[in-house]
Amino acid sequence: MKKKVVVSIILFIFLMIVILFMYSYFRHDNKSSINNKNVYVKNKPTELSNDFSSFIIELDNDMYQMPICVSELIENGWKIEEKYIDISVDPNDLWNVTFTKNIYAITLSAKNYSEKVRSINECYITTIDIMKESNVPIIQLPYGIQLGMKREKFENVINRMKYDEEKHYNEIYYTFNLRTKDILQYIDITVDNEKDEITEILIYCDPFWAKSRKK
Repeated sequence: MKKKVVVSIILFIFLMIVILFMYSYFRHDNKSSINNKNVYVKNKPTELSNDFSSFIIELDNDMYQMPICVSELIENGWKIEEKYIDISVDPNDLWNVTFTKNIYAITLSAKNYSEKVRSINECYITTIDIMKESNVPIIQLPYGIQLGMKREKFENVINRMKYDEEKHYNEIYYTFNLRTKDILQYIDITVDNEKDEITEILIYCDPFWAKSRKK
C-alpha cells in the first residue's frame, strides 16, 4: 500500500514538472513571436507626391506611407484606446482600433501581416476612413487633396486622372481604383453637393492582399 502511495506521489510530481515546463516553453515562444521584427519595411516619406499610387499621406502634419505601422502613429503622439492596448492579433487578422491625440479621435483598421501572433503595435493600418467632423485631424493626399476642399478645385486636380464617378442623392463618389494583380488598393472621395466640398476620404492599401487570400 505504501509503495503505491509513493509511486502515485512520484507520478504526480513528474506530471507537475512537465506541466510547468510546457507552460514556460509556450509562454516564451509566444513572447518571442511578438518581439520579432516587422515583416513590412519601407522608407519613411518626407513629402507628398503627385501620385495616388504612392499612398503617401499627411496626417496631423506628419508624413506616412500606407500601410502604416501602428508604432509609427504612437511615435508621433497618437495613443491607442485603452481597451485595445494589450490585445494580441492572430496572423492576417484585422482589428478596428481607435486612436486619440489631443482633441482628435479616429478609428483605423490594423492588420497583422506576420505568420505569428503580434501585439497591436506591430500591426499595419490598411484602411483610413475619415469624415469631416470637428474632432478629426487634418489629412492630405497627393496633390494636396483634403477634407473641406471645394469641388471645383478638386475636379480641376483630377481632371486628367482615371476614376469612376457615382451620384447618390446629395453626394458624388469618386473612386480611384489602384489595384494590381496582387495588391488591393483604392481611394474613395465623397463630395457633398450642397456643401460643395469633400466631406469624406477613404483610403485602402493592402500590399499582401493576395497572399492573405491564399491562406
